[in-house]
Amino acid sequence: MTVEIHQPELEALIQQRMQSGAFQDVEEVLLYALKSAPVPKVSFKELSTRTGADILAAMQEMPYKDDIDIEPHRPHMPVRDVEPRENLAQFLLDSPLPGSGLEIE
Repeated sequence: MTVEIHQPELEALIQQRMQSGAFQDVEEVLLYALKSAPVPKVSFKELSTRTGADILAAMQEMPYKDDIDIEPHRPHMPVRDVEPRENLAQFLLDSPLPGSGLEIE
């Protein structure tokens, strides 16, 4: 059997494994990889075409779906307790930068 590799990153991975000395040739790398990987229940092509909606639907069909939180985490941002100012002039008069030379008439 002749196998052609068209992805440079795959070829680089194989070369890396062989250069490590753990494998003598490409066949050993492939054999180890194939024996280590579980056999998928669906085809790779089908997996690569699934959308977020497909994943959400699959999650909702699970018996423990109530334990899965699909909402993104939104951390609570602290808010300073600040007294409201009456207007812009009051804000400028109560400047947090005393001595800045800012004069309001």
